[in-house]
Amino acid sequence: MFSRPPRENTITGVAAPVLDRHDNIVAAVSIVGPTERIRPPHIPAVVTVARVITHALATDAVRGSVLGV
Repeated sequence: MFSRPPRENTITGVAAPVLDRHDNIVAAVSIVGPTERIRPPHIPAVVTVARVITHALATDAVRGSVLGV
């Protein structure tokens, strides 16, 4: 999601969901900042981080880790 509130054009946010192994949304990765610093090219980076976390949660590799999953 890429958002620029209609009344306040000085703040922009980008967010992507983090899913568990059953495709339930369990968290989100987001960035918010001044519009002049948050641009559409940030979207792929946020989505990539969310996908990496989703993949980690979906594998047995994180069981017993500090995540406590």
